[in-house]
Amino acid sequence: MKYKKCNKCLTRFPITQFYKSKGAKDGYENQCKKCVRNRRQRRYAPKIYEIHDLIEDKYYIGQTIKPLSERISHHFTRAKRQQRGNSGLYNSMRNSNFDRSKFPIKTLETLSSKEKMDEAEKKYIKLYINDYGENNVYNNTSGGHKDFTMPKRQKIYFSRAKGVKNKVVVYDLKRRKWVGEFETLQEISKKLGLGFLQ
Repeated sequence: MKYKKCNKCLTRFPITQFYKSKGAKDGYENQCKKCVRNRRQRRYAPKIYEIHDLIEDKYYIGQTIKPLSERISHHFTRAKRQQRGNSGLYNSMRNSNFDRSKFPIKTLETLSSKEKMDEAEKKYIKLYINDYGENNVYNNTSGGHKDFTMPKRQKIYFSRAKGVKNKVVVYDLKRRKWVGEFETLQEISKKLGLGFLQ
C-alpha cells in the first residue's frame, strides 16, 4: 500500500486517507482528510461579525458561515448594484468609492452551531446600540432571521412604503398602539425625536 506524509500534521498515512486532487502531482491533496476537515470547519464555522465604517464611525453586525473575505465582498457587490438592505452602510461604501480599507471586518464570536447564530446576532446588536447609540449602528432590525422585531425607524420606513401616498401611518408594534398619521418624515422625526429622518 502506498503512503504519504501530511504537510499539516506531519503524520504518514495510507494514500486512502487523502482526498483526490487533479491539480496535484501525485493526484492527492497535500493534507490528510482529517486536517482538511478541520480546516474547512474553522473556515466555515458559524460566526458573528462586525463591519466598522471608519468614515461615519458606525457599525454593522451580521452573521455568516462563510469566510469574512467572502462576506465583505458580498456587501460591496450589493452596494455596487444598489440593492436594497443596509442602505446606510451601502451608501457609505459608494461614497468612499468602494475603498475596502475604510470598512474593516472582524469576527466578534465563533459559534458551535448555526442554531445559535440568531440569538448571538441579537445580543451583539443590542450591545452595540447600548454602547454606541441607535444612530451609530446600521442594522435595520434587531437581528436574527426568525421572529425578528424592528426598531422604530424601520417600522416607519415600512409603513411609508406600504401606506397611503398622502399620509404616513405609524403604529408602534411593541406598545400596540397607533402613533398617528403624518404628512412627512420630518413630522414623524419631530414627534418621535428621531433626528436621522430629517
